[in-house]
Amino acid sequence: MVRSASAHLQLLASDIEPALLAPGTKDRVFGQYASDLRDALRKWDVGADCAHQSEALTVVANACEACHRDYR
Repeated sequence: MVRSASAHLQLLASDIEPALLAPGTKDRVFGQYASDLRDALRKWDVGADCAHQSEALTVVANACEACHRDYR
């Protein structure tokens, strides 16, 4: 289940700019947030113990929240 969630989030994060920005639009800040999210997801070790999973998911959640705070 965790592997599946990780894979789905990575897939979504890989296409987040074209999904949310108008074609041909570049947004430096949004791009940085998207990059931060992809980095957090890459660092998430789905085979880690619960404590490390919790830490990794906090980093992922913080990456999401940073963008949502500015783009809601």
